[in-house]
Amino acid sequence: MSNITKSLVGLAIVTFIIGLVMELSGHSGIQFTFACILFLVAAFINRSSDRKRQNRNK
Repeated sequence: MSNITKSLVGLAIVTFIIGLVMELSGHSGIQFTFACILFLVAAFINRSSDRKRQNRNK
């Protein structure tokens, strides 16, 4: 995985944990859950474009 993909997945994990803690404490953590989903989608898109680029160069 590239560094960008790793950092996006790391951000997704951190935002998921923050959202989970906020939900358990009674606050609304739904924004962090949506952010987690968006970071994971961005990581998937980045990984997909990296694979396409590698296949084109072969």
